[in-house]
Amino acid sequence: MTVVQYDPLKELLALKDRMNKIIENAMSRSQYGGSGDAGTWSPAVDIYETPDRFVLAAELPGLSPGEIDVRISGNTLTLRGERKLEKGIQQENYHRIERSYGAFSRSFPLPAGVKASEARADYKLGILHIEMPKSLESGPDHVHIPVS
Repeated sequence: MTVVQYDPLKELLALKDRMNKIIENAMSRSQYGGSGDAGTWSPAVDIYETPDRFVLAAELPGLSPGEIDVRISGNTLTLRGERKLEKGIQQENYHRIERSYGAFSRSFPLPAGVKASEARADYKLGILHIEMPKSLESGPDHVHIPVS
């Protein structure tokens, strides 16, 4: 008969490893909608003002301009879109997923005096720049801004 010495520390470390693996799997599935649901994410933005315009810069890597919807309604700027997992790669083939995927929608209040009808959006190297000239006059209530 072989006698095995019980090591409580070794058992606790094994339990910790199992719990970490369970939590990591649950979090990675929720990031890209492991049950087939679209996950959500929130792209980082910078908003600043110059003497003649307001500017918003948003990080949107992996998207094409046609996948980005930019609108101004009243005094609110809204960005919408969706970043999808690469086609041709099955979810079970991933070893690690750290980038966020799924639909996003962000809205930002604009100060009075934005000339929405002359707003322009430019998308280069994964960064969306939206420039909105300042104006003393009020313009139309709803404007869709094409992304080039």
